[in-house]
Amino acid sequence: RFKMMVDSMELIQKKIAALGATNEGIINDLLQGPATIITSYKYSLSLVNDFSVVTANPVRTKRSHLLRRWRASQDFVLQPLEDTFNDQINLSCKSFADIRRLNTQLPSVARKYNLFGDNPHASVLKILKALQNNLELLQVALGQVQESIVDEEVDERQEMQAEIDAADALLDKAIEAY
Repeated sequence: RFKMMVDSMELIQKKIAALGATNEGIINDLLQGPATIITSYKYSLSLVNDFSVVTANPVRTKRSHLLRRWRASQDFVLQPLEDTFNDQINLSCKSFADIRRLNTQLPSVARKYNLFGDNPHASVLKILKALQNNLELLQVALGQVQESIVDEEVDERQEMQAEIDAADALLDKAIEAY
């Protein structure tokens, strides 16, 4: 029975380390993407040689601005932690900056519990499990950040088709008027 508790602590520590590393990879991907993202298009209509031409001009927004202004669409209520090591971690998770901060702090706290050695108490396992759950919630929040940036990127093929459809409609009207 005692061996099972040690294995559980080791397993939880491995999961925490893996979650922290995965989250860090997602964070780095979000930070290192294209500097600007197409968030919308402005269309202009001009007359060239008696033909109407629709032009789509992309509106770009800095990636850093989108990440800075991102806010969680839901409250990510992280499990409270016993502050054994007096880390005074603020568990508020509302912004991308909060996610980054917590993803650094939570694995760091988990590693401190290795000081308890091979004899963890049930309370230590409970705290480690709460840390693991909190890191899993951070991963869900990171998924929301990724979706918000992808959602704001406009699929160029769809935009091209919209341009073609608008030009076709104008051409149809011109033919009807003639």
